[in-house]
Amino acid sequence: MHISFSRRPWRAASALVLAAAALVVPAAGAAPASAQDVTTITSNLSYEDSNKTGPIKFSKVEVWRFAPRTFGIWTWANERTVFTDDKGRINTSFPFVKDAIFALRVFATNSAAQVWPNDFLHAQPFWAEPGHGSQPVHLTSTRPNTQLTFNWHFADDWTPQHFNIAETIRLGRDYAAANRGDSDPLPRADVQPTSVTGSYYNPVNSTVVINSGNAFTDFAILHEYTHFLQDKIGSFPWLPAAHDGCITEDVFHNPVNTADHSWMEAFADWFPHAVSRAFRGEHLEGNVNAAGEGTFDEARLEKGNCGPLPASVTGDEVELFLAASLWDLTDDDTNVEPWDRFAARDRSIFQIFDKELDAAAGVGNPTIMTFRKAWNDRGLGSSLDTVLHADHVL
Repeated sequence: MHISFSRRPWRAASALVLAAAALVVPAAGAAPASAQDVTTITSNLSYEDSNKTGPIKFSKVEVWRFAPRTFGIWTWANERTVFTDDKGRINTSFPFVKDAIFALRVFATNSAAQVWPNDFLHAQPFWAEPGHGSQPVHLTSTRPNTQLTFNWHFADDWTPQHFNIAETIRLGRDYAAANRGDSDPLPRADVQPTSVTGSYYNPVNSTVVINSGNAFTDFAILHEYTHFLQDKIGSFPWLPAAHDGCITEDVFHNPVNTADHSWMEAFADWFPHAVSRAFRGEHLEGNVNAAGEGTFDEARLEKGNCGPLPASVTGDEVELFLAASLWDLTDDDTNVEPWDRFAARDRSIFQIFDKELDAAAGVGNPTIMTFRKAWNDRGLGSSLDTVLHADHVL
């Protein structure tokens, strides 16, 4: 069980809990009106990103109501769970009850991700109520057939990060769903933002851990989500190591480059760029945070250069070389690099990852050579080797 000490959820919850504890005798006329009388609840919900303002899309919202229930006792209860649309809106109606009070709980939960409160032990995934801090918006239904509107823009210094993580991962899942090559189920990811550790994927409890400094670093979020995808629909060799794209080191700073680790990380370097390319209008930004965590920007992928490497390290063991090759197959720069005659092959790349490189296919820990074989077996073009040579893989 998770226990939560998150600030806004507990402050908001306290208002509901205190109200729920009160046993109120219903006032005269508080009984439901005619079956045709309703109260309509609407909202337009958004959050402040570090580089844009965005609607809270396709996210879970609980509509709570303080109203008379068993034996006429007035209590709070979750009346209905709905989801926002692509503009961050909800619209739902309830039978009219005079003087009933409504409240919303807006969760950083959608089909792709369930985000937990940053750094705090918790009993529930993250949620927040519209309103300022300890003063959430509660609206009272006083007349039948009226609308109560909960428009709110979350712009404080803590809440929006949870919504940004959920939305960024939703785009990653949407990309994956649209480009799949297999049909094994893709579950929702649990996500834990924290200031205690760096960003990483924990395969033991299937949790994407995002360092607080990366909460608005979209490409870094997608990088770690890629490891979740590798675990669930591909192949994920759990090979923790320090890596800068060129050298992979053990805890004693000895080079330990391997072909499977480099493929695992290179694919996670490539995936955020593929998602961003597919959703250009979403303005995904932020490759690395101040601590240097994240993924390579396009300029680094285009150059794909490393300094001197240990003699024992081969090209297929260098993360950046592999990521540059995948990007050459995806980008539109076919007139800039004479060896690169490929463009927009990201769907083929992802389908190979999802099918031929799936652990269920018995491939073991995949490498760029596993990918190369699948590419050639699909008849996608023998000039792939030209790209791999140019990027120092072969």
